[in-house]
Amino acid sequence: MNIITGEELGYLKVPERPRRQFHGLMKYLREQSPVSQSVCTLYGLRRTGKTTLILQAIQELIGQGVHPETVGYFSGQKGDAFDDLIIETEARKKLKYIFIDEIGFYANFLKNGNYLYDTLVRLYDKKVVIAGTNLLALYLAGKGTLYDRSGILRVPYLSFYEHCAFVPDAEPTRKDFTQYLQNGGLFQPPADIADYVQSSITNSITELFETEPESDIFPWLKPESEDVDWKGYVNTVLLLSSNYVSNRSFQVPPSIREDIEAIDADVTRKALRDFRQYFSLSPRDRGFRMKRTETVALLDFLTHCGVITVLPNLFDDTEPYRCYVQTPFLRFHFTDKLQSLTGGASIHENTPLFGNLLEAAVVSEYRSAHPGAKTCFARTHHPRGSDEVFEIDLLDMDAKRGYEIKLTESRGYKGFEKLGARPELKGFQFEILSGAACVEQIYQWGREAYQELENTQHFSDPELRME
Repeated sequence: MNIITGEELGYLKVPERPRRQFHGLMKYLREQSPVSQSVCTLYGLRRTGKTTLILQAIQELIGQGVHPETVGYFSGQKGDAFDDLIIETEARKKLKYIFIDEIGFYANFLKNGNYLYDTLVRLYDKKVVIAGTNLLALYLAGKGTLYDRSGILRVPYLSFYEHCAFVPDAEPTRKDFTQYLQNGGLFQPPADIADYVQSSITNSITELFETEPESDIFPWLKPESEDVDWKGYVNTVLLLSSNYVSNRSFQVPPSIREDIEAIDADVTRKALRDFRQYFSLSPRDRGFRMKRTETVALLDFLTHCGVITVLPNLFDDTEPYRCYVQTPFLRFHFTDKLQSLTGGASIHENTPLFGNLLEAAVVSEYRSAHPGAKTCFARTHHPRGSDEVFEIDLLDMDAKRGYEIKLTESRGYKGFEKLGARPELKGFQFEILSGAACVEQIYQWGREAYQELENTQHFSDPELRME
């Protein structure tokens, strides 16, 4: 366990430019109302900047007059025990702000994590921020010992705007957007991005089973078979999502075969073979390598930590949900067609593949820039019962705006005309996003979301000043 406090905090190397989530973190640290007491949980994949946010918050606190002796930074390592963390914090009564990085490495965290709220926050009135690359540990703690006592601050991959702001010489052009899709989302992309991020997900699963008692982990997330290839299993779930599976797992359908029927027609035979490797689709073979409930649990986990985003359908006569892989580099990794692009092959702008990537980018970027908005898509037969289908890719029900993503301007598109007249969409403004204008719009959404941070980079709340 690494522990840094007092004047040693002044030696920490901290990047100057903060991400927009910095504002939310400082708001939590400034809040003094007992009603809003909670533990702040930073959620995000590896290399999205969680530790950087913590260090920037520490620097900001000290810069605004907080005494360094009241700030403590703890970083867990494999093999550490949560009981030791309790001993160290109890020995430092002066600490007012406690930051715990890599908290998933502390054994028994799932069992004893309530100490963070019950003792440190509620009894001692301390501010506690936790983070870690083991997202499953944070997820299970939020479902269990911390449930309604933990406030989540999501730290996702870089938006396209942030990519252009942080990466030297990047501009909001289609060429830069293509590069962003291939290796964007991380500050320092490793050589094999997809495998690196994939490992951070699967390691969250396998490492937790190795360090925590099964009784402390949701039993329906534990496979019956001990030889389950978690990486391959997660690959399969993400592959289905990247191919726009109607996410019926959220409705717990009676048969997994329905998911196969919901997959778009362009899923390759290899993908189906991979899928059958983890599920028995034969009516005579009822021995699943992974249970249905484990698929539901994994999809919920991946959605919760921002890997997958789900849009509900405004109407109810076609697929109820649409599931997207939200993380840019993962979109390239989980189908045969996408995987071929990870080597740096160019994207032809008029192919359906780029259209799929563009649609996923618009949905995820819009929802990231408008976290409180009620968003959905609209897809329905028109008229009801006919084979003719119309859809609108993205709807903001609060702002009354709708977007359709096209590679090029499509004069034959009739979705706005056919669906816009329905009572649910009365008074909406509709816009087709195509080509360079679509890329520019994605950039602008990120810029608008970042504007709040740029306007509130400095905090002068006198309540932060503690002698």
